[in-house]
Amino acid sequence: LYPAFIHCFMDLVSEGHTLEARAFFLKFREDHELMHSRDLQKLEGTLSPLHLEEMDLARSLRENKFRIKLCEYSYELLLQYLQKTQALVMLGIINERIIFEVSAGQPSLISDDADVVALVGTSKDLAKQINQKEVHWGLLEDSVEERMEKALSDSDRAEGESKDADAEDNNKKKSSEGGKQGGPLNKKLKKDKLVGATGKNTKSETSMISAAPRVKPELTLPAT
Repeated sequence: LYPAFIHCFMDLVSEGHTLEARAFFLKFREDHELMHSRDLQKLEGTLSPLHLEEMDLARSLRENKFRIKLCEYSYELLLQYLQKTQALVMLGIINERIIFEVSAGQPSLISDDADVVALVGTSKDLAKQINQKEVHWGLLEDSVEERMEKALSDSDRAEGESKDADAEDNNKKKSSEGGKQGGPLNKKLKKDKLVGATGKNTKSETSMISAAPRVKPELTLPAT
């Protein structure tokens, strides 16, 4: 957000929209005050395109690209959101001003990487407003959890059929060896094998997943 904020502000100033640039700067300054207070103090006095050209900090920001580290999954979500919402201005800033260092694997914690541009909390009023929004709880359709549930169900079904087939084979052998005594034994063996085919942990996990409501994702989920 910080590089997007800085370049939006400087674009407004360079095109002569001084009042709009000032209002924009004051509205979002608090989000970046903690991490970038010195830069903000310098840029706050920028009121004309000439000021931008004379300021070393502004020239440096314009001539160099920001480097931001993201995992591949987060990067795909970001691009999908910007493309779906037709955020052409933001896409232009990203293409021209930002270099993403995309890494495989899971996102790392901000505390583990000093180079990551941190997001700082917004005002209490905005936080309260965000917390009043309706939250849609549940599993995303075609999510990892839903696919896991289907895989477990298919696995249980296949294993049960396999056990059933083994029991029938044993029944045939018992029948040929012991005559009618194989009948009751086969029924007990078949029941025991089917009970053992699905463990308690698997059943509890599957039932928890099944009980969760499904939520249709607003964006197509990237491949995991």
